[in-house]
Amino acid sequence: MLRIFSLTGLVLATIVISASSSETTIHKVVSAALSHHPRAEIADAVISVAKGNRLSELSLASPTIALEFEGIPEGSALSDFEERRLSISQELDFPLHTIWKNAALNVSVDQARAQSVSLLLDLEMDVRLAYLNAWAAQERVKILNENAGHLEAYASKIERMEELGESTVLEAHSARVKAIIAKNDSEIAQRDLSVSLASLQNMTGIDLHGTLLISPLSSISNETDFEDSVSIDSNPDAKSLAAEIRSTSYENLIAVTGWLPELEIAYFLQNIPVEDDPNFWGIEVGISVPLWFWWGGRGEIRQTKARKRIAENELRAFEIEFASNWNQSVQNYRSAYLKVETYKEQVMPLAEVTSALAEKSYSIGEATYLEVLIAARDHLEIQLEYLESKVVLYEQIIQLDRLSGQSILSANK
Repeated sequence: MLRIFSLTGLVLATIVISASSSETTIHKVVSAALSHHPRAEIADAVISVAKGNRLSELSLASPTIALEFEGIPEGSALSDFEERRLSISQELDFPLHTIWKNAALNVSVDQARAQSVSLLLDLEMDVRLAYLNAWAAQERVKILNENAGHLEAYASKIERMEELGESTVLEAHSARVKAIIAKNDSEIAQRDLSVSLASLQNMTGIDLHGTLLISPLSSISNETDFEDSVSIDSNPDAKSLAAEIRSTSYENLIAVTGWLPELEIAYFLQNIPVEDDPNFWGIEVGISVPLWFWWGGRGEIRQTKARKRIAENELRAFEIEFASNWNQSVQNYRSAYLKVETYKEQVMPLAEVTSALAEKSYSIGEATYLEVLIAARDHLEIQLEYLESKVVLYEQIIQLDRLSGQSILSANK
């Protein structure tokens, strides 16, 4: 009788705790992680680095200021000059080079944005997987707690039957052993849940103690949620590779036209005391021609062409890999979806009925104790397999979202 009261108290306590627990969703957890985790700051800093580099590269070279004294006799003071000149000069790239360089740097910023999105999606994927693991651990605890409570009640029932001579000592001891093992499995699952929640809490920075995790599968409608093929254009890694191709195209254009001269503009004030009008000003314009372009220029052209070819082939290879991964993940998703639906609509109801029927048949002498144990074991295994099929299903959803560059926080999700 004491065991019955203890079991009743455990069930009531579980109900009270569940009722008082706060709830959270995978969307809230991902949102918290994207505002808390250091990797989110890294993603933002990647763009800032690119923008800062653009400003630095487009900035004009520092002007040169010179003060020259000429014609000073030996041993004379500085004021005995024949000619004094104050000048300020500025070097400039050829205008076309400046335009192309600006375009290449703008592309570099676009590439940094794509890389930033990729970093955020990687972080989101890790958080979603951590949430999935914690949710699965939570569900596993529920299943094993229910199983432990059921076997505890059944062991108590067999022990009472043994006292009345309606069951054997062997069956009573066997039932007690099963109850003890089930309780131990439940305690282990509870520790695994604590570890999973702690890992998720570290990633998000929010307190998940006593929080009930809502199933991440609630938004799934049918097995055709994902198409057989999808455009690669939304994938941030593909965008980054495409930007690399555009950037190397501009670099190659600059290298090919490397023979174009650099410009130098200078403004000067000159003083020649012996002249009737000693002070006058002037402007000088010069060009710097790359005489050795035939050697250095050819090498730079070859390098930029090779980098462009590498970038183009990296994008082609990525497209091939993307198509294969997408097709495989879509098929895995549909298979997992079919399995989840089959378990939900057919396997689970039959397993529950079979387990209950076996116990009822045993109580009236129509089934053996071994048949009851087999039915109970099968019911537990089917519950855990059903849970695992849900985990596999959502893992494929995470993979497909990452491939398509889709965030769980976007409007259409």
